[in-house]
Amino acid sequence: DLASSVKGLYRILDLITEQGSGGLVDKIIISQNSLKAFINIVCPGAYASLTKVNFKALDQYIVKPVGVYGSKEEIVRFLAGLRVVDDPLAAQLLADPSTAGPTKPTLRSGLYLLRPADAHGQTEQIFVVYWPQANTWDDSAPSQVRRNRVTFMRYLTKMCDQVVALISSAHAQTIVWSDGDEDDDEDDKGGRIINCIVDRTTEQEESVQVREGFKVGSRHITYAEPAPEASPELGPTKPFLLFGETAQGIMTMQHRAARRVSDAFKARSFTPLQLRNDLMSDRLRLSESLDDEALNILSRNGLKSRFPDECVKWAHDSSAVDAQYKRLRTDELGRMRATLDKEEEKLTFAIREAIVDTTLSFQEANTTVQPSLVTRIPQVTKKLLGSIRNIQEDTIKERIKADTESREQQEKCTLRLQLIRRINGLTSRTQQPHTLFIESVVENKSHYSSSYKISGARETQEDPVTCFTVHSMDLTEQDKHNIQLDASTIPSPRFRFEYRFRLTQGYTVLRAQMLQGEKLLLIVIDRIGNLMVYLEHLTTIDAAIARGRGKKLNREKIGQDFVLAFDESKRMLSIVSSDKLLLHIFVHDDTRGFQAVGSSINLTQWYNEGTSIRHACFVSGSEELLLVDSQAQARIYSLVTTQFRPAVLTLRHVPSSVHCTPDGSCLLVSYDHEAGRALTAYHWDSFGSTEGIELNTPAFPVGEPFVITSLISRTAVHLLWFDFSANRCQSYALDITRRVTEFMLREKVGRSGPKRAEDTTAHNCLVDCHEEVWTRFPVLATVQRATISSAGLRSRKSLVFVTDRDFQMFAQHFSDMIYTFERTSKKPTGDVLKSIKVSATTFSVFVQELCGTTPWNVSQYGAGEWIVDFLCLIPIHIAVTNENRFIPLRDGVYSTELERSLLGAEVNRIVDSISFGWYESLFQSYMATKPVRVVSSLGEQPVGKSYALNHLVDTSFWGSAMRTTEGVWMSVTPTEKELIVALYFESFRSIKRSAQEDTLLVYFITAISNLLLLHSNFALSRDIAGLFQSFQSSATVLDHAANSSLFQSTLVIIIKDVVEADRTEVAREFTLKLQRNVQDEQEANFITRLHAGKLAIIPWPVIETKEFYEPFPTLKWRLDRQVITHRVAGEFLHKVKTLMAKLKANDWGAVSQTMASHRAQLLSSLLPNALAFGFQEIYPEREPLKNLDTDMPVELPDTESHLFLTVGMNPQSDVREQALATLQSGWELYRDRQHISDAEWVEALSQYLEGIVNLRIDHVQEWLSQNLIRFQTGHASIEELRRNFEGATVDLKSNVQLCKLQCGNCQLLCIQSRFHDGRHACQTNHQCIYECDFCRETTSELRVCSMAAGHAGKHICVVNAHLCSKPCKFDGRFGCVHECTKVIGHDDEHLCAASVHACGKASSPLCLSGFKLADGSDYSCPGFCRIPSDVEHFRHECEARLCLVTCQLCKRLCSDQDHMHGLEDGAVHLCGQDHLCTAMCSAQGICETETPPHSIATAFTGRHETVQYTKVMAKRLKCVKRVPPGATKHKGSHNHSLDKKVVHFCETRCENCGYFCTLPRGHPQQEHETHHGSMSRTRWTIDRPDHGAALEIEGRRFSTNDEGAPMICNLVCQAMGRHVHIDYCRSYEEAACVGNDEIQHITKSLRPHPDRPKDYITHNLFWKRSGFKDPYSKEEQAVFAKCDAMCSGPEHSGDAGSLAQPSYCTLPLFHPPANLNAGAPAVGYISNDGHHFACQNPVVMQQAFHV
Repeated sequence: DLASSVKGLYRILDLITEQGSGGLVDKIIISQNSLKAFINIVCPGAYASLTKVNFKALDQYIVKPVGVYGSKEEIVRFLAGLRVVDDPLAAQLLADPSTAGPTKPTLRSGLYLLRPADAHGQTEQIFVVYWPQANTWDDSAPSQVRRNRVTFMRYLTKMCDQVVALISSAHAQTIVWSDGDEDDDEDDKGGRIINCIVDRTTEQEESVQVREGFKVGSRHITYAEPAPEASPELGPTKPFLLFGETAQGIMTMQHRAARRVSDAFKARSFTPLQLRNDLMSDRLRLSESLDDEALNILSRNGLKSRFPDECVKWAHDSSAVDAQYKRLRTDELGRMRATLDKEEEKLTFAIREAIVDTTLSFQEANTTVQPSLVTRIPQVTKKLLGSIRNIQEDTIKERIKADTESREQQEKCTLRLQLIRRINGLTSRTQQPHTLFIESVVENKSHYSSSYKISGARETQEDPVTCFTVHSMDLTEQDKHNIQLDASTIPSPRFRFEYRFRLTQGYTVLRAQMLQGEKLLLIVIDRIGNLMVYLEHLTTIDAAIARGRGKKLNREKIGQDFVLAFDESKRMLSIVSSDKLLLHIFVHDDTRGFQAVGSSINLTQWYNEGTSIRHACFVSGSEELLLVDSQAQARIYSLVTTQFRPAVLTLRHVPSSVHCTPDGSCLLVSYDHEAGRALTAYHWDSFGSTEGIELNTPAFPVGEPFVITSLISRTAVHLLWFDFSANRCQSYALDITRRVTEFMLREKVGRSGPKRAEDTTAHNCLVDCHEEVWTRFPVLATVQRATISSAGLRSRKSLVFVTDRDFQMFAQHFSDMIYTFERTSKKPTGDVLKSIKVSATTFSVFVQELCGTTPWNVSQYGAGEWIVDFLCLIPIHIAVTNENRFIPLRDGVYSTELERSLLGAEVNRIVDSISFGWYESLFQSYMATKPVRVVSSLGEQPVGKSYALNHLVDTSFWGSAMRTTEGVWMSVTPTEKELIVALYFESFRSIKRSAQEDTLLVYFITAISNLLLLHSNFALSRDIAGLFQSFQSSATVLDHAANSSLFQSTLVIIIKDVVEADRTEVAREFTLKLQRNVQDEQEANFITRLHAGKLAIIPWPVIETKEFYEPFPTLKWRLDRQVITHRVAGEFLHKVKTLMAKLKANDWGAVSQTMASHRAQLLSSLLPNALAFGFQEIYPEREPLKNLDTDMPVELPDTESHLFLTVGMNPQSDVREQALATLQSGWELYRDRQHISDAEWVEALSQYLEGIVNLRIDHVQEWLSQNLIRFQTGHASIEELRRNFEGATVDLKSNVQLCKLQCGNCQLLCIQSRFHDGRHACQTNHQCIYECDFCRETTSELRVCSMAAGHAGKHICVVNAHLCSKPCKFDGRFGCVHECTKVIGHDDEHLCAASVHACGKASSPLCLSGFKLADGSDYSCPGFCRIPSDVEHFRHECEARLCLVTCQLCKRLCSDQDHMHGLEDGAVHLCGQDHLCTAMCSAQGICETETPPHSIATAFTGRHETVQYTKVMAKRLKCVKRVPPGATKHKGSHNHSLDKKVVHFCETRCENCGYFCTLPRGHPQQEHETHHGSMSRTRWTIDRPDHGAALEIEGRRFSTNDEGAPMICNLVCQAMGRHVHIDYCRSYEEAACVGNDEIQHITKSLRPHPDRPKDYITHNLFWKRSGFKDPYSKEEQAVFAKCDAMCSGPEHSGDAGSLAQPSYCTLPLFHPPANLNAGAPAVGYISNDGHHFACQNPVVMQQAFHV
C-alpha cells in the first residue's frame, strides 16, 4: 500500500471488494486506522476508537479543505509539486495495476486527506484528494466503476466547497464541448430512451470456433508435497478442476496423519453455556493446582450435574473443615489470652525492675541526670506493658492463624486432590474425541452476566484424514452484467473463497461437481468400494460427511465397474454398470435427498455380449443419456421413452472422455494419442449424420483433465484446464452456432456529436461527473443538513479546471449542463447550481495559489463538525437476516467469532456487543441531546426506495449497489433541531429470504420508525400482498401496548409512477385491500397494532416530471408532525440496540422492560465507583457522573475524597481504617484537637464526615434519578438497584461513624471506625500538648505536661518535681495515671489525678454476652468494664450506654437507649428507621416473566449447528412494602407492587413453546393469549419410511425426533403453508376418528413413541386443543383449512429468478375424493385422485404424438 509512502497522506474512504449475493461487489468503507492517525495529529488523543471520538475537542481546531480530483498523471504531478512524492514513488503511483502483480505496491482508489505542511496555529489547510481507478474517467467505463465515480464525487463535493479538477492534456483533447443546439434530440430528452434492436444472430451452418479465454493465476495450482507427518507412500498431490455446468472451482487436497490437535488457551473467555457444554461432554483433565474457588466455579457450571455424588461430598467435607478450624482458632486464642492475663503481674514486675536498674546505672554514670526520670518509672512501665501486650497478642494471632491455616489448607488440598483425581479417573474411561485440560479458572464479572477466564487446552483426537479445499471461482458483478449483455465477453475471474471438508484416509473422491448456489455434488468411494453421494452447501458439506448424511449405494448392486453422469438442471444422477449393463437413475430432491427413479434399467437387449459401457453423459437439460461403448459407438438413450434414438455415432476409437456443453448444443469428444490431444465437436441436432468439427486447441496438454463449463449464460461456454508451469487456470472460449436461426435483443449504442476514431475513448465525464451526481443524489434535499454551525465562515462554492487548453469553454459547458439538467430532470435546485463559480486555469497558476505558504481564502470549518458531516454521508450496515435469525452487526461487519461468543448470552450482553461504528460518538456525546426521528424505506425491487429516501433526507444510499448486500443500512442527517435517522432495507419478499426473516425485519422497522415509506409498483402485485401478510404476521409477535414508545409510526404507502388519470383508481385498489384486512382482523389488524392506526396512501407521479418532487414537502410535513418517541439521541441508541438484541435472542417481552433492566444493571455496575469516587469510570480516564442519554454531567457539589465501600466485597478493616484516616486528615480543624473539649471535637469531626458522605450520596442519587427518570417505577431491576443504593448509602455512612469510646492508651476518645478491630485508638501520640501549670506559676522555664492526653486535673511536667509522685493506690486499673498527685508529704492514701479508676476487665464475660443475634451468631461486647474498681459489682459493664448491636434489617446501629437490653428475652435490635421488605411477593399468579437465553446443539440433515433460543421463566419479585420503624415485618401480605390494581398473570403455558399466558390470572376470556417463542417443547415427525428423511423449512432441514426450537409457534405454520399437525389420538378405537372433518387417523407407526396411535389434525383443531388463541390472521387460517394437494403442471414450478406459483386443491383439508362423474366443474378440473384445482388440466395442455 503506497498510502503510507506519501508524506502527510491519510486515507479516509477506502474502496474494497466484498462478496455479495450477486457476486463480487465494490464497497466504500471508512479507513479506521488512517482516520485515527489524522484526527490524533490534529487533536492528540481525540480518537480513542471508531466508536469513541471526541468531536467537541476537535471543534477547537479549524480545517480549510480543498477538493482535488482528475487525471492520475496530473494528481501525481500535483503531489510532486508539493514535494510529498519523489520520482520512483511517482512511477509506482502511475504503474498499471493490472500488470503490476499482487506483490507490487499500489494506491487503492479512495478519498484521501493530504496535509501539505504543518498547521497554521489552530488551522489545518488540507487537500481532499479523490484517487481514481484505472478507467474511472472513461465514458465507457463499466457500470460498477461509474457507480464508484458518482459516489466518491458525491462525497467530495459535499466535503469541500472549493473543488479543483486536474485534467491531463491527453484527456483534455478528447473532451467534446456542447454546441448549444438543444433541439437536435427532442425525441430523447435526457437520454431516457434506450434504443434496442432485435438482431438475427445466426443463419449459418453449425460450427464451433475456439478463442483464447481468460487466465487466472493461483498459488494453489501446483504439485503439493505431502505434509511432513503424513505417510510417505501417499506421495505428492495435485489440484483438480471441479465439474460444473454453471459454477467453477478447483479442489486441492492434503493428507494428514492421525494426530491430537491441541487448542491451547490462556485466560480465554467462556460463557457459562460454553463451559457447561464442554464439562458435560468432554474427557476431563483437571489440574491438581486448582483451588477451591476454581472447583466451585466448575461445580456450578456442569461438573456437579455430571458428578453429583463426588461434588456434593467434596462440598460437605470442605464446609466441615472450615467449621472445625474456625472453632480451633477461637479456642486457641482464648487459651492464649488467659495465659497472658496470668503472666501480666510477673511481666509488670520484670519491666519495672529492668527500668529501675537501667535508670540507677545511668544516674551513677551521669550526675547531671535529673531525678525526675526515676519518678516516671511507673508511667513508662505501664506504656511498655501495653505495647508488649499488643505485640504479644498480634504475634499469637499470627502464629495461630499460620498454624491452623497451614493445616486447614493441607486438609482442603487433600479433599481437592481426591475430587480431581476421582473425576479425572472416571472420565478417562470414556471414549470421547475431546479432552479438556483446565489449569486455572477465574470468574470475570461483567456489567450484566458472568463469564470465566480459563487457561488450559482442548485436545481433539483426529484420525488420519485427507483434507480437501474447494476454491470457488467468482466473477465481479460487472463481469456478470457484461456477459449477460454479450456472451462473447472474456471475464477476469478470481479465486477468493475457500471451503474445506475432510475424508478419512482410504476414501476416494470419485466425482466433485460445483452447482449454482454454492452447492457441491460429491461422490465418494469408501474402503470397501461402496458409494456415498452428497449434495450439500459448501459450508455444510463437512458436517454432512461427518454425520453420514448422504445416499449410500452398495457396490455389489451397482457393479464393480461403472460410469457416472449428472445433469444439473434436472438434478439427475445416472450410474451405469459397465459389465452388467444396468442403468440406475437417481433424482435429488431438496427435502428427501437422492431417490431412485424406478428400478434399474437393463440395457443388454441393445448390446452384444461382451460389450461394456465406457463413458456416459447427459444431454444437458434433457432426460437423455449418451452412452459410449467398448465398440466406440455412441448412442443416446431416452429416459422418457426408455428407448435409444435411431441415430448411432461411430467414433474413431474409444475416446478418453466425453462432455456435453452446458447449453445443450454439442457433444465434445476427447482423444489422446502420441501426437497430442484432439477435440471433436458433434452437434446434438445432427447427431450421427456428420463427421464432427475438429477444434483448434494449441498447447492443450495431453493426459490432463479438463472441464467444459459456462459463465453466467449457458451460451458463454469455456473449456478450462491447468497450466502447471505457470501456476494458472486457462480457458478457451467456445463460440457455438447452431443451424437454427437465433434472435437476440441488444442495446443500440450511439452518442450524439462528431464521430471519433474507433479506438478513441471520450473523457467528458471529467466534467459531466457533476451532472451524474446531481442526477443520482439530491441537489436541494427536502430536509437540509445542518451539521456545520460555522456557516458565516463559508465561501462561495467554486470549481476550477486546471488544464492546458480550452479555458474559455469550461464555464459555458458547465452552464449548458446545468440548464439541460434542470430542464430534463425537473429537480428542485434553487440557486445551488447556478451559484457555483466555474473557471479554468493553468497548472502553474494553480500551484502558485494553493501550493505555497499563503493562507487559503476558502471555506473553513470546525474540525469536529466537518468530520461528522462527511461521516454522516456514509451509510453503515447494521443488521442482516440469515437462517431465520436477525443478526445485528458490530461496526458494519459480520463476525463469526462474535456470533460464537454470544451463544447463550443474555440480552443485556448482546446489547453491549452492538455498535454502530462512526455513529456511536454522534449519538452518545456530540449530538446526544438532540431528539431523533426515524424514517424508513422499504418495498419491492426496484421501486425507487433509495432515490426517494436520498431526496427526502439528503442521504447517500444507492439501492443498486446495496441490494447485493442484504440487511438493514443506516444513515444520519443532522438538522438544526434534531437528528433524522434513515433506515434503508433490502427488497421484501425476496426469494433469498424466508417468511420468518421478513417478519423479523418488519417487526424491527415498524417498532423503531416514526415514518415508514412502503414503496410499491403501480398495481397491487402478489409480492406487495405478501408484504402486507408479513406486516400482519409481525402484528402477532408481541403486544404493542406494552411498548408505548414503539410502534408509533405512520405507514405511508407510495405507489410508483401513477399518472393523474389513474390516481383515484389505484388508491382505491389499495384501500379496499387494506379495508378487508381491517374487517377480517379487527383489533388485531397490523395498521392499528404496528402503526397506531395511522396510514397514508400517496399515488406518486412519474419521475422526471415537475410533479414528481411535489410530494416530498408533504412527507417532511408528516415527519415533522410525528410524535417524538426518541427524546434524545442517547435514548434512541439505547432503544434501538435493545430492540435488535431482543430480536436476535427471540425475546418477545416488552422492550421497555428490557431497557429498564439493562439500564439498571449498567448503573449497578457503575454504582461502586460512583459512591466511592464520585465518577462513573476510573480507568483509563476518570469519567464524571453523566446522564447516559444526553452525555451531560450531573452538576451537583461533591467531595473529591475517596470513600470506603464494602458492598460486594468482604469487609477489610485495614483498608477501611486507612480510608477513614485519610478523610479525617482533610478536615480543616483536624490539628486543633485538645484545644477544645475532646467530646466537642469528635462530634464536629463526625458532622464533617457525615457531610462529606451526604454530598456524595446526594450526587449519586441525582445521577440515578436522571438516568432512571424515563423508566416506569416499580420495575424489578430498578427496585433492586434502589435497594442496592439504599444499602450502599447505609454502608457509606456506617463506615465513617466513629467509635467514640476511650482510647486504650490515653483519655481521648477513639476516632476509629465503630467496626474497628483491636484496641481503641485516638490516632495521636497520646501525649498531653499543654504546658505544666506548676512551672507556669513558679518558674520562668515552661515544660510540657508529661501526662496522658485528655487527663483530668492540672497539667504536670514531672510529678515528683511538684507533687507526691508515689504510686497510685489503684495503679494498674483502667484510667489510672500512675503517680500520686497530692502534695508532697501528705498522710492519706496515694491517689492519681484520674477521676475514676475503672475495673478494666473485659466486659464480654458478663456484659451483653451469651445471647444470639437475629442471624444466629453469638454476640460479645468488645468493650472493657468502666465501673469504678472500688465499687463492688457482680457484672462487668462497659462505658457504652447505647446498644452497639447492628440493626437486624440494615447496617445501622440499634436505636435502643439501653446498652443491656440485648439480655432481655425476645430482644429486637432495630435502628428506628423504616426498611424495604426483603420477602418475595406471596400473591397467587406470576409477577413477571423473563426470557433467559438457552441453546441446543442439534443435528439437522447435512449440518451440525448450535441454535440460540429463549425459554420463559416465571419470576417472583420482591415485596415493595416498607417495614415501619420499630417493626420487623409489615402488616398484610407481601406484594411486589403498591398499586391496588396490580396484575398477577395467568400461570398456564403454551404446550409447544412454554411461554406463559399474558392475561391476568383468572381472566374471563376463554382462550389464553401469549406472544409465543421457540418451539422447544416439540419434536418433528417426518412421515416417510426412511428414518433419515428430512423436511426443509426456511433453510433448515429437520429429521424425525429433531427438536423444534429453531422455529417459532406463531410463524412455523406460515412457513409450512398448507399443512397438517400430528397429535396423539384421543380415541380408544380407530372408528371413533371417522367422520370428523378435522381429524384423520394415522394407521402406521410414527416416531417419537411409535407405539402410541396418532392422528392428523387440522390447524384449527390444533390451536383449539392448545387452549391458546390462534396467532395467525383470518386469511391465513382460511388457507390452512384447505387441502394441501398441488397440481403437478409444470407451469406452476419456479425457476432461478422467480418463486414457484403452485395451484392447490380448493376443497377442505380432509375432504372425501370429489366425484369424477359429477361433470366438469365451472372452473378448473378434478384430478383422478379426487382433488379440485382451479387451473387448467395439465394433461390436456400437452399434445400427444404417435410415430
